[in-house]
Amino acid sequence: TIRHPTDHLAHAMGPCLSTPAPPAPTAYPDVEHSWNCPKPELKPVDEQSDEDVLKILRYLAPNIAKERESWRSEDISTWQGVGVSNGRVTALEIDRCWIGSFPGQAHLGRLTELTHFSCARNNLTDLPDSLADCVKIAKCQCHANDFEKIPEACYAWKNMYFFNISITKLGPDGVSPRVKELESVQLFALDVNPRLTKLPREILEMKSLNNLICDATGMAEAPDFLAPLK
Repeated sequence: TIRHPTDHLAHAMGPCLSTPAPPAPTAYPDVEHSWNCPKPELKPVDEQSDEDVLKILRYLAPNIAKERESWRSEDISTWQGVGVSNGRVTALEIDRCWIGSFPGQAHLGRLTELTHFSCARNNLTDLPDSLADCVKIAKCQCHANDFEKIPEACYAWKNMYFFNISITKLGPDGVSPRVKELESVQLFALDVNPRLTKLPREILEMKSLNNLICDATGMAEAPDFLAPLK
């Protein structure tokens, strides 16, 4: 079905890209914090634990701990928006932290047990390529950002059943024919993207899709080829 909700914010929450690990940083830059944030220990990327990755993110993106005081604890299991199971990060929600971009030295691809990822309202224009390694992501809320196209990393998430990329800056080619690689997506929210004027026919090859939300886009009406979804 093609659904046109009145409240787009009510959404419930191809071949796998493999990205080479970047070299270990020689030093982390000095970053100003509103509290005494410890500088992370330097480690090669392939030796970084999930805890290391989040503490690097905390240090290099200081607005997160500014918005969320729980991130000032040394126990990441107490951090707002972080889910941990058996020492591995399974959920990361950092909505409304206004980070602008993910620092490259925070190699999020190390979070390979991540299943729930939410980064809404952060003025993001892209997602790190390393997130392609997080192939267990099943639910992604990345709406209300500045993406002009679906980030390439997203196409690696073969287990994702819920994908909300509404209220962004997706352009006419913002949805690539690669969308067919999102074979598990059941709900696909593209609404409130006024620059999105077309969709590729490959959207019909999304094997599990049963709920496409595309109101308030640059399309006057849904393309005829989407009739099978009605």
